[in-house]
Amino acid sequence: MRSVDYVLTRALCRGRTRLVWAAAVIMTMFVAGSGTAYAGASVAAQHHNSVPVEVNGRAGTLLVPSEQAEGGPWAIHAATPASDSPVVSMLLAKGFHVAFINEDGLYDCDDAATDWDALYDWVREQHGLAEKPAVLAQDHGAIPAYHWAARHPRRVACIYAQTPWLHLEAGGDSTAAFPTLRQATDADAMLAPVIHANLLGEANIPIMHFYRPQQPGRPVEKGRTEFRTAYRLAGGRVFKEAELPPSDPDARYDSMVHTTAFLLTHTDQLPGTLDGIVPGASDWKAADFSGRTAVRVLDDVLILEAGNEMTGITTANEPPEGDYEIVLDAMRLSGGDFFCALTAPYKDTVFSLVVGGWGGTCVGISSLDWLDAYHNETAHFRSFEDNRWYRIRLRVTGDTIRAWIDGDEVVNIDVADREVDIRWEMAPTTPLGIATWRTSGAIKNFSLRPIAPAQ
Repeated sequence: MRSVDYVLTRALCRGRTRLVWAAAVIMTMFVAGSGTAYAGASVAAQHHNSVPVEVNGRAGTLLVPSEQAEGGPWAIHAATPASDSPVVSMLLAKGFHVAFINEDGLYDCDDAATDWDALYDWVREQHGLAEKPAVLAQDHGAIPAYHWAARHPRRVACIYAQTPWLHLEAGGDSTAAFPTLRQATDADAMLAPVIHANLLGEANIPIMHFYRPQQPGRPVEKGRTEFRTAYRLAGGRVFKEAELPPSDPDARYDSMVHTTAFLLTHTDQLPGTLDGIVPGASDWKAADFSGRTAVRVLDDVLILEAGNEMTGITTANEPPEGDYEIVLDAMRLSGGDFFCALTAPYKDTVFSLVVGGWGGTCVGISSLDWLDAYHNETAHFRSFEDNRWYRIRLRVTGDTIRAWIDGDEVVNIDVADREVDIRWEMAPTTPLGIATWRTSGAIKNFSLRPIAPAQ
């Protein structure tokens, strides 16, 4: 494998001002026999087949899954995807086609959008795929992606962008990232994705931005707040942001659950609850909360989407009697409050172990002597990261309730002669269930085992 550095130069705008962008970009090339192949060929070779196409004199590719999902879902990717792209690999495994075109630096004006139009028409006419693909972009690839989406909002199912360049500013970080990049002017700024935020919000196109740790000189932070605000003020209802922590200390961090759920949900590939039934999870049913949203099953993960207030599940089986232990993995996908409130039995009543409540940091038992977790002695405060799995363990033996998070004990209390109950809002999860509060959460690896009295 070898890498090639080259400079991409292109006239940005037509009109009175005509500028040149020059950006030093590293593209990975793969040696195959006596020749070379583009990076996307590795994705195709590892997973599925590929179909080449020439669009307006430019090389395009359609990656074809081994088994197409119902409805012909697909994605259009800004530029050639990385050979090890987990998002592209996931989509192919889920039965999506993925189309892309080599734009050679056309990140700026209508030429790129015209090429995308031709690629879109070819995919639809020759392969009969869905009317609305997902749009994928990374870094400066957000420029053509958002430009095309703004031109054709009715053609877009959703947009997923990693560390997108949303704003171009004269001087600033753009020139620091690429020393050969000319200073942007007001004319350049008209090309920035942030300009399209209100139109995309009006069209209510679901958008997710995923950010890696900030790198010095990268124009990533520019326009984040401006874009989000303009999108929401225009009426956009689905806007998600996720961030990779600055350090990833262990393998429990998992951004792909959030990404996969977003893309499959908004391409109609991940059904939600219907009349209380959770498709693919016979042990659970949706809790009857007012203002709840969908509960979805993604492989072995239950997704509880953020509701107007609460969204939850309750067991479809008999609750435990006597002493028992529950173990599960829980993750906060987005939001700022509890992502796992586990309601469980104690003798002839119930209680809730709240994880991440009251602004995202409180852990404790609700309720003891009519005092909830924030106001009784079980209150324990700690931070939680989005997109990170936490192992939660709850143990009820005799009159003792104990709980651990990632092996650290957070609750150990004798509740004999105490008034044990739940807050009234949690009633739909009784006698055994899990809920979130205005927060999207994920649950997996749920297990329950009885404990003999001697243990």
